Amino acid sequence: MANALWIFKLLLLLGLSVLLYTVFLLVPRPSVSQKLHKFKEDFVSVYKSRLQQKIPEVEVLPIPTEHNVFSQSFIEPKTNPVKENLPKEHLDQWLRRFHPQPTDKFDHSKHKHFQKTLISNDSLCRNSAVDILVYIQSSPENHARRQAIRESWGNGAVFLDIYMKLVFVVGKSTNKESQHKIKASITYESIQYKDILMLDIVDTFQNITLKSINALHWIYNICPQAKYILKTDDDIYVNIFQLIEYFMPQVWNKEKAIICHYKTEGTSPIVRASNSKWYIPNNVFVGKQYYPFGFCTGYAILFTSNLLPEMYNMSLRVPYIGIDDVYAFGLLLKDIKNITVINAQRNFTLNQNAALSEYEGSKPISHVVASAWAQNSMSRFWYATIRKLSNWGKLHCKLSTK
Repeated sequence: MANALWIFKLLLLLGLSVLLYTVFLLVPRPSVSQKLHKFKEDFVSVYKSRLQQKIPEVEVLPIPTEHNVFSQSFIEPKTNPVKENLPKEHLDQWLRRFHPQPTDKFDHSKHKHFQKTLISNDSLCRNSAVDILVYIQSSPENHARRQAIRESWGNGAVFLDIYMKLVFVVGKSTNKESQHKIKASITYESIQYKDILMLDIVDTFQNITLKSINALHWIYNICPQAKYILKTDDDIYVNIFQLIEYFMPQVWNKEKAIICHYKTEGTSPIVRASNSKWYIPNNVFVGKQYYPFGFCTGYAILFTSNLLPEMYNMSLRVPYIGIDDVYAFGLLLKDIKNITVINAQRNFTLNQNAALSEYEGSKPISHVVASAWAQNSMSRFWYATIRKLSNWGKLHCKLSTK
């Protein structure tokens, strides 16, 4: 009797298991492609929600009466005062600079350093006025840094009447095993934001010069209407309001001008150690211990777009070296005549903590460019910038500062 009861329970349990398994098979489940589609939809939804988030309103501190003093080592420009009553539908005088449109494009077939583009957003500047074109050297893996810039100072939508475009210049990942995965990620990022220029070169320090040459080519052909070019890196914060307000009046009426942290001739040592990323072989600049020409340090450089064709043409014949700022903003510039140089060394800093202390403290802001490598430092700089906007900044900014 006991054995029969045990067998009955076993059969009942087996029957229930079969029934549950049958129900499991009959219930429709999403396929792998459906799961991927759902993941993509969720991913896009998250991005859109982040883009639509509004920056919270902040209280504006009283504008300090003390004015920043900017270094003018090379010229003493005659600047025009900011006119606070300019109509918003028109730009300040220094953004009305005359810029003749080029009638032809660079022929890349003539350039031995031209690289194939894997991603090129050629419609970035199409049918649009462009006052400032910002191009940022970025490593392919640095999505978070690119996003931080898009959501802060690099977002041209914060301006009422100033037209700014942004492009990130990247190469291929140095990790061959993950190149395909990172390329797919950047492709998707480009679809979302349309601000990526990806070159078919490995993104190493020695190849940054190649990225610069190809960026100059791309900007001239795709965004010829740009009046000013700002070159920087993805770990740098630029106070775009102060850069425009205080520096552009110094160069707006100059045909060819450049603003940067400038290293004068004979002050920057040439590194001969072969294990250094700044290595220069002994057969280059023979017998020299210091660079025999001045150059702009590459972390932030603002220049008038009139320099583009001359810089590009110089790159056709100037011997290549793999140090970006020395080559692109030293060797290529040294034989171009009538360049106005503003040395902004006092207002550009790589000391992130000192700059953050200044921005978040009560003192006036004097550093227009600062290193921002730490997590959340970009947003901290940005909120402090909005909090301390000048009267000019408030006039041109879309964000509420009440």
